Amino acid sequence: MKKNIFISATLVLLLMAIIINCTGKPDPQLQEKIANLIGKLDTRNWNKASAELIKIGQPAVDTLIATMRNPDAGRWASGRAAVTLGSIKSEKAFQALITAVKDKNLHINVRQAAIAGLGNSGDTRAVGPILECLADIPFPHNRTAVRSLGKLKSERAVGLLISLLTNPSLWLRGDVAWSLGEIRSPIATGHLVKLLYETQNNVRDEAANALVKIGEPAVSPLLNTTTDSSSDIRMRSVSILGRIGSDKAIQPLISALRDPDWMVRDEAAVKLTGFDPDKTTKPLIDLLQDDTGYVREQAAWVLGELKADKAAEALITAMADPASGWMAAVALGKIQSPEALPPLMEALNNKNPKTRQAAVWALERTGSPEALNAVREYNNRHK
Repeated sequence: MKKNIFISATLVLLLMAIIINCTGKPDPQLQEKIANLIGKLDTRNWNKASAELIKIGQPAVDTLIATMRNPDAGRWASGRAAVTLGSIKSEKAFQALITAVKDKNLHINVRQAAIAGLGNSGDTRAVGPILECLADIPFPHNRTAVRSLGKLKSERAVGLLISLLTNPSLWLRGDVAWSLGEIRSPIATGHLVKLLYETQNNVRDEAANALVKIGEPAVSPLLNTTTDSSSDIRMRSVSILGRIGSDKAIQPLISALRDPDWMVRDEAAVKLTGFDPDKTTKPLIDLLQDDTGYVREQAAWVLGELKADKAAEALITAMADPASGWMAAVALGKIQSPEALPPLMEALNNKNPKTRQAAVWALERTGSPEALNAVREYNNRHK
């Protein structure tokens, strides 16, 4: 049989002996099950085997430790045993992983897997050993260490992680940004904002996501970027502010509705969807007069999503706009303002077919007999 699929008969016997010692008495069925599952750690279906071993828990720990440290266990089994150990709540498993991480005689892949196991453990005692090993774990294996620190969510790791933001590897910088977001440390906000200027998409995206996770403490550091000379930077910062959702972001977003770049104005309008209509309706009504048709359309959509009653009159007027009129009709259908009923029925005669169809949709939503009758007459005319 192929070595990379089945463990040797000798190893099976060793594993069974360990199981007997661990459980205190022979359990043939458990011995056989654990041995078979260990064998499957060296196959493509290892995830299922790992999940079963985690369910077995403590009785499988000694066997997994032996597999992790056995160079003859199979190409992948040792590392996957380490990862599995991290998800078993066992002090013995935890200490074995700590020992493996520090053991420079172990294959680098096994040490990397042990680091991943510690990250899965949720035990912050692992932070120190992982920080120590970062000095001698080369790329790309150190990526696992960085992400494990993020999973452990310890402020103790923030300083070292920030120092890695200048690493030449864009992948490592992205991992660092992700981990800082998981830790949610306000100390990292200024450094993450700088990453928005990165040329690599994955680093920028991870930095943006991290700032959103940090939340309100990130708002102030982002304010300067909303007036940056680069429209790309302004749009990224507006998007992040909107995703954070803090009331402190409302005024910067409203200011961005007057940005010289229509794409920034559009993004700011969309991001105002999640805020208080009483604070955002007026500037969004003003945006219905924007020079760019797509922005006017977006403004109408947002007003509809906000169900902004105070925008009904402006949206009625906007139905005459060839670019945004249809969306204004849709918005009126969402707002359900009584004053919009006659103008919506009149819109059934609009020259723009999209506006007429939107008016039909809006009128049907009202459920009003008068509106439904107008829709029936319209449908009869356009059979």
